[in-house]
Amino acid sequence: MNYFSNCKTPEEAKSLYKKLAKELHPDTKNGNTEAFQGMEQQYREFLTHSLSDRMNEFESKKQYADYLFDFFKEKSRRRCGSNRQKTGCI
Repeated sequence: MNYFSNCKTPEEAKSLYKKLAKELHPDTKNGNTEAFQGMEQQYREFLTHSLSDRMNEFESKKQYADYLFDFFKEKSRRRCGSNRQKTGCI
């Protein structure tokens, strides 16, 4: 069973991973160790393929580095809001 076959983005996969982890984790009442480990492996593979697909979309490593820089800069902006100077955010 491929748990992440319908996921289009890493965000969708992460959401599904969290839901499945709650259901399949061995410490839960109906947990299943083998299913949980298989799901984790599929999640890692999905993220690896997703990252390599994104890298192939860019013509050069520099473009990819610029993309990552902008992504994390924007993420920092959203997290810090107007308190950037007080919290030391970018």
